Amino acid sequence: MLAIESRSDKASLNGADVANVRTLITTAESAVASARTAISTQAGKTYNVELVDEATAKDSLKTTRDTLKADLEVMKSKIKLAHEAVKSAAKALKAIQGVNEMNVSDDNENEKSDDDTTTSTTPVESTNNETNS
Repeated sequence: MLAIESRSDKASLNGADVANVRTLITTAESAVASARTAISTQAGKTYNVELVDEATAKDSLKTTRDTLKADLEVMKSKIKLAHEAVKSAAKALKAIQGVNEMNVSDDNENEKSDDDTTTSTTPVESTNNETNS
């Protein structure tokens, strides 16, 4: 979600209309929050089976299993909805003409030093196989 938000901000700064994307981002954030709540709720549930005798054990286990299965299906559907909402926001952002080519420099990317030369704050990766100590 952060990447989608960041790219929509950059597109907006470049003059693109991102109102639909922002609406879809809000919808996706709400769906993700709902899925997280469902997961937390499900994680806190316990399923107790009362076995009185062998004759009713099968029915008791089946009832408990069916309850668990139904609860997991509810959780699964909320996760799917969240996934689809994020996917929709990403597709809407991708539909904006030239969004992948838009660049806006962040204030934190480059800093001016005293002699007005630009210095990068991005770490440089080593190209050799030695470890840095």
